[in-house]
Amino acid sequence: QSYAVLACYDHVFYGKCRSVPLGCFLGIYLEWGLVGVWLGFTADEWFRGIAMVLRWKSLAWQKSAKRIYEQTLMQESSRSKLPSAAQA
Repeated sequence: QSYAVLACYDHVFYGKCRSVPLGCFLGIYLEWGLVGVWLGFTADEWFRGIAMVLRWKSLAWQKSAKRIYEQTLMQESSRSKLPSAAQA
């Protein structure tokens, strides 16, 4: 599974499971109002940013990037071997 898909899942799933409850807790339960809601969403963005930096530094994404790059090269080389309409 690619890291782009993982990032999308992270955004959708954790955005709803982390930022909304935290925003509700700060904004409603602690009675901070709109400031608490914005702080909850901001804390979620910070968490996701830190997670992305850790993923980047782990270099695990390089294996997937290399595989995609090699697949693209093979597709391009197979396309160049096909006769084009101008050559026929």
